[in-house]
Amino acid sequence: MTRFHVQREAGISETVSALTIALGVGGLTFYLTRMFLARENLEYHASLPGTDPGRRRLAGSKAEQ
Repeated sequence: MTRFHVQREAGISETVSALTIALGVGGLTFYLTRMFLARENLEYHASLPGTDPGRRRLAGSKAEQ
């Protein structure tokens, strides 16, 4: 039995499917990269001398002097 392959142009269904997959992979990659880059280095903060581990300063807030 011989199989034949007929080449045709991609229709709207194939285009939408490919676009959906590309956006999903791109969105997931962006989200994971953003989450990994936003993590705090907890070991570094815990090893600083003179810091109170129970109290955190928010980024951009002014500390009392």
